[in-house]
Amino acid sequence: MAQTHYLSFDATGYIVGYAPGHWTTDWEGEDPTEDSPPAPLGSHARNVRDYLLGPDSPGTAIGLIEFTCACDALDADCPHVQERVADYYVADPEGTPALTAKPALTILVDDVSHDPNDPTEIEKTPGASVTLKLQAAVPDDTAVTLKRSGAALYGSDPVLTFDSGETNEVTLTAPAQGLVGELVARTLLVQPTIVRILGWA
Repeated sequence: MAQTHYLSFDATGYIVGYAPGHWTTDWEGEDPTEDSPPAPLGSHARNVRDYLLGPDSPGTAIGLIEFTCACDALDADCPHVQERVADYYVADPEGTPALTAKPALTILVDDVSHDPNDPTEIEKTPGASVTLKLQAAVPDDTAVTLKRSGAALYGSDPVLTFDSGETNEVTLTAPAQGLVGELVARTLLVQPTIVRILGWA
């Protein structure tokens, strides 16, 4: 049975919140995305709207958008919600909002392609230089700041900027034996990115 979910978004198009699946089973056609519904919102629709757009809502939401997936209506942990939050954005958020898939992303580590969502550690000789760049069909000048955690890989949070579908290349330093350095990013137009380098010889 199909199920409708509701996502909230901010003025830039970021998805900043969502209603859990168990809140969004069908209920008498009420639509919490409507600013001025033809009839008073029922308690379920009002709960969804208040949760996503009320004063305690996550982020700075300006509106709601819905999507329908093929999950069982009783499934409270629909995985497709998190996929939409991570891999989609809302185009034209202040005009005619449209849920839009982010383009595919490729991570190149020493010119070898890696899945951006794969948390598997990439083994490199401790102290070795490691090159990193990204590829995606996004507008020129789109910038991605990679936040550092764990062992040091770079002197600051590296910033990669797209030009003709590819970013500049940065050179990292593999951490000491047995240590892991991590770089993570989430931006409006680029899929979530995770790079984990393990120092190992």
